[in-house]
Amino acid sequence: MIEPVLFRLLESGGRNRKTKQAHPLSAKTVRHVASVLDVILKAAVKKKLRESNPMAGVELPKVEPKEAVVLDADQLSWYLDISRSFGLYEILLFAAATGCRREEALALTWTDIDFDTPTVTISKSLEQTREGLRLKSTKNRRSRVLTLPSSVVEVLRMHRQAQDKNRVLLGDDYRQNLDLVFGDHAENYLKPDTVTAKACLVARKAGFQGVGIHTLRHSHASQFISEGRSTTSVSKRLGHSSVATTKKIYAHAIPKDNVDDAETWDTLFRSTVERKPTQIS
Repeated sequence: MIEPVLFRLLESGGRNRKTKQAHPLSAKTVRHVASVLDVILKAAVKKKLRESNPMAGVELPKVEPKEAVVLDADQLSWYLDISRSFGLYEILLFAAATGCRREEALALTWTDIDFDTPTVTISKSLEQTREGLRLKSTKNRRSRVLTLPSSVVEVLRMHRQAQDKNRVLLGDDYRQNLDLVFGDHAENYLKPDTVTAKACLVARKAGFQGVGIHTLRHSHASQFISEGRSTTSVSKRLGHSSVATTKKIYAHAIPKDNVDDAETWDTLFRSTVERKPTQIS
């Protein structure tokens, strides 16, 4: 009985909040529902409330793999240029150049950045919960040090100078204790969901579909792999739990040469910082 119900969810398991009309659910969502149900029924068996788990042997809908959208240099240039009017240029550029996750970028402080090396240490992330925002460890619970392209270092220096000027203008209204690289005008934490929504809005203004802040992470990894960086190197840069994860996601990328990480990004994308792009049709 469970299996037919799960497959019906694919057809009409969702509800529009305003119209209350039914709509299909994705296979991924249905599998998540099944997973929750399986946990509950296993607990019932363990507590001897049931003799068996009816989820055993249930066939689940297959999730069709989707190749991630990847931006090339011209598209990235256009996307970043549009982002300037939304106040997202610096954080989106940083995400594109490092491949870090949204939550990791939002948790960054200036002490994490070494301009002399130049490197950035990714050791924490910002989590949005019902109780509010809080810091936690990275997804794989390990920190990593990434080289920074010189073009991005220049932008970060200017960004910090702008923050210093804003600090003087706001005075006591400026939050001093967080020392955030990417915060709001008063240097409070930015909400991850808000940044995601704005990044998607930027994409729509730029004429792109299916593009958001996570697209920059995919683009970063795909370009590195296609330029000859090993999956082991890219896996470490992205903070994946295993190289197998990286290989599975970026199997489409075709290797060419083997060059340094930060120099690779500068070679491919420095023009996105230095020139005003033309719109991609």
